[in-house]
Amino acid sequence: MNSTPLVYKKEAGGNYTTHADLKKAAREGDGTAAYRLAKIFEETNEHKKAKKWANKGAELGHTESMYCLSQLCFKSNFDRTMYWLQEGANKHHEKCMITLGDYFRRGVVVPEDDDNTLILQSNQALARSWYQKASDEGNINAKIRLGNMDFKIREYGNALGWYRNAEEFGSGEAMARIGDHYRKGLGVEKNLDLARNYYNRAITAGYHDGKLGLEALDNKVKHLARGVFDFFNESSE
Repeated sequence: MNSTPLVYKKEAGGNYTTHADLKKAAREGDGTAAYRLAKIFEETNEHKKAKKWANKGAELGHTESMYCLSQLCFKSNFDRTMYWLQEGANKHHEKCMITLGDYFRRGVVVPEDDDNTLILQSNQALARSWYQKASDEGNINAKIRLGNMDFKIREYGNALGWYRNAEEFGSGEAMARIGDHYRKGLGVEKNLDLARNYYNRAITAGYHDGKLGLEALDNKVKHLARGVFDFFNESSE
C-alpha cells in the first residue's frame, strides 16, 4: 500500500521546489512522489530515469506508476508490460484493465524492419473479461467497448444494452451509437426521429461526431457514404 503522501514545499507557481524533495519522499516510501518523478523524466525524454522512478512507484504499490511503467516498457520488454498491467488491473486500476482488454481484443504486433512480429495473440474472451471488470468499476469506455464487440458480431440487442448503460453515465458517444441503431434499424425498429434526437443529444454532451449521424440523415449521398464507412470500420475493430 502507498504511504500517506507527504506535503511538499511549492513555489508560487505551484511547482515543486526541487527534484530532490521528490526523490527524498520517494525513497522514504511515497509512491506518488516516485510517479511524479517518472512523469517529469518521461516528458523530457529521459526514459531510463523515468523507468527507474516508475518502477520505484510500482514496487510501492502505486497503481498509476504500474500503468506508466507498463507503457515505458512496451517496446523493450513486453512481458514486463503485461506483468505490470495485470498487477495494476488486479488492484482495480481501470486504465490497466482497459489496456489489457484492448491488447487482447486486437492482438499486439510490433513492427521489426520490413516485417511485423506478433507478440500477443488476439483473445476475445479475455478482452471481454477485462472490459467487464472495468465496466463493473463504472468505466464508461469499457461499456462502449463491450457494446462495440457485440455490434461487431451482430448481437445488436446486446450492443444496444451496453450503449444504453453508458448513456446513463452521460456518454455522448453512447448516445451517437444508439442513434446509429435507430437510423439503421439494428436491434430496434428503424426510427429516424429518435435517431436525430440521439445525435443532437450526443452533440450537446460534447461528442461532436454526432454531427456525422445528422449529416447521414439529411443527405442521401452522405447516408450511403456513412454506411460504407461504418461497414469497413466495424469490420476492422
